[in-house]
Amino acid sequence: MKTCARILAAVCLLGCAAVAQGNEAGPGPEENFFDQVGLIMTKVEIEIFKHLADDQARDEFIADFWKKRDPTPLSEENEFKEDFSKRVEFANRWFQERGQPGSGWDSERGHVLLMLGFPDQRDQLPMLDNPRAKAAEGWVYYNFALRLEFIDREGFGKFRLDPWPLELLDAIERVKELGNSAGKENYFRFKVACTPSGLLIEIPVKTVVVEERGDDVRSAFALAVDVFCDYVKLERLSLTREFVESRAAFTARKSFVIEVPYTFPKKGKYFLDVVVDELVTGQRFRESARCKGKGRN
Repeated sequence: MKTCARILAAVCLLGCAAVAQGNEAGPGPEENFFDQVGLIMTKVEIEIFKHLADDQARDEFIADFWKKRDPTPLSEENEFKEDFSKRVEFANRWFQERGQPGSGWDSERGHVLLMLGFPDQRDQLPMLDNPRAKAAEGWVYYNFALRLEFIDREGFGKFRLDPWPLELLDAIERVKELGNSAGKENYFRFKVACTPSGLLIEIPVKTVVVEERGDDVRSAFALAVDVFCDYVKLERLSLTREFVESRAAFTARKSFVIEVPYTFPKKGKYFLDVVVDELVTGQRFRESARCKGKGRN
């Protein structure tokens, strides 16, 4: 039963296509943003975006969405956003199936391309002498140990994924959670939990890279927490934490624990979107938490 549910979820991700808006230049206009970029949003982000009250709130959300995924925040370019735009442009040029300009992203191949990026290997097999398949494509993603087969059964350029590997859904979820770190064996990550006094962030030592400082080692983290209450953004919390300790103390650790003091200002349902940068290597990970605020006394 669980396997069937996961297959249905994958079918919905790829097959329940939204109506194309004719956006050939990639994401940008607000009305096109969710149709395309919603494919790589987390569940919390989708829930928040659908409840945003006005254009100003949506504009702010869109700006924050790209900023959080920027692998080099100190540079002028946002490589993640630029790469995503290239995926949209490529799909619109080569994967059109609906006869409308700019609709290629809204195909099964287009959806996979937007979610997982360009495959490491793409094998095209046109003009097959097979009554059950007129053409086929094989896509390989080495980091995910994933091979996908797209079949055009009627010869009209409409490729459908066949079969549906469960590994595809796992890869999609990893991309949503990890961004550019998805598919890597050793990646930085953390856990976040709500406490009566704020947030508690736990970073496993095995995912952390340290900097040598004589006989000691250093690790440092920058945190940014967007606080939403009943889908309205209240504020952003920012702080840094540095740990300098002996090698023996570091080796004995299981995790770094960072407390983020915060008093929830009013009653309501809170969503906390947390981004932590590991400053030694520049790795970044995102996580979210749901909390119930009781308000300040």
